[in-house]
Amino acid sequence: MNGYKQALVEIWKWLKNQQKANGGFPPYPQFINEPATIASADFVGLLFRRCSIQNCGDLQGAGDILEKTKKFISDMQLFDGGFAPNGDIYAIKDISFVESTASCITAFLVYLRSLNAEGQSKASETKISILRGVKYLLDTKAEDMWPNYTTTLKVEDEIFRFFPFIAAMRALVLFFDLSDNLAFKKFISNRFIGNVLTVIQEGTRKIVDLLINKKYLPFSTSPQASISYVNTINALEVLISVFNSDKIYKEDETIKKMKEAFHVGLSSILDYTESNNDNMDEDVILLNIPSYPSKYTATYRRDLAISYVFSGTLLESKSISIIKNISSINSKEALTQMRNYVKAVADKEVRKMNKEKRYYSQERRFGVFVPAISATCLLFAILKNCILLQGGGTTNEQ
Repeated sequence: MNGYKQALVEIWKWLKNQQKANGGFPPYPQFINEPATIASADFVGLLFRRCSIQNCGDLQGAGDILEKTKKFISDMQLFDGGFAPNGDIYAIKDISFVESTASCITAFLVYLRSLNAEGQSKASETKISILRGVKYLLDTKAEDMWPNYTTTLKVEDEIFRFFPFIAAMRALVLFFDLSDNLAFKKFISNRFIGNVLTVIQEGTRKIVDLLINKKYLPFSTSPQASISYVNTINALEVLISVFNSDKIYKEDETIKKMKEAFHVGLSSILDYTESNNDNMDEDVILLNIPSYPSKYTATYRRDLAISYVFSGTLLESKSISIIKNISSINSKEALTQMRNYVKAVADKEVRKMNKEKRYYSQERRFGVFVPAISATCLLFAILKNCILLQGGGTTNEQ
């Protein structure tokens, strides 16, 4: 545990040094240094998910850094309520994308939850920013998915990507769950929250059908699209959140199909954790924007994405109960495999950082491994979760 704690101290020092004067974080320091929307949103959404300002005393200057980052993200919101992926996907500043909007909504929600009651009462502007972002997601959803970005001319000709779809689902479920606690009622109508619920239910059915029919989520709707382990594990996190909510689904038949889909998806992920397959998801984003290249390859670390969801699941007694109550899953074996995988990934990352005297995680960009803010934030959250687990977390109840 002490090794994890020391690593967190060093990672925090490195992250603090990457923040720019305007409060933003570059996605790949030393490689792409422009402050980026998604990287900055991930800093808030990942680091402070289980670490409020009140209990982050070990993070020196956390409050001021969080406020600066939140302001940077707020300043990036566009007139349509969405957020451009500035710095993350080239220097696109004036076109809203679903994944950047969803990441910013999640960051704002986590920010609000980290405040005390007095802070939340003064956070009207942030709540309005969230609602504008949620409205953008509701307004831009196509039949059962979201287009890549709002300038798409013909949705029927679009090859839809699943990463923004899952990002939007994660943001909407979190918003739906927190809307009562964070006092959104004076800002929204019952009809608005009902529309959010409908979209969540439709999206959940989409995830369930994909997992049952394919056993995983692919990168896109292209017939040639291969398996995306990051999309699949994030889809399982969405299902866990839906299971944990008592307000989204009540029908027995739907719950039964969700359990089947969860078992299929979890089995695919657990099989992957025992393989030696490549550790990077590479998601090709096709662009039709004048003056920009026609495609961009987004990269994601599979091991960190899986460990983040696994470690968060192991901390939640309700989530553990879900796995135990799915009769087709050998829950004891599954939970042990999840725990062992998280520990192996965390130990490997800490050993590598200590050996190389660099306290950040890397992603592969154009064949070269470079420092990555989002990956480093994922690792920080994983190590934090590991400390909570080792300190008597929920998994001891098993």
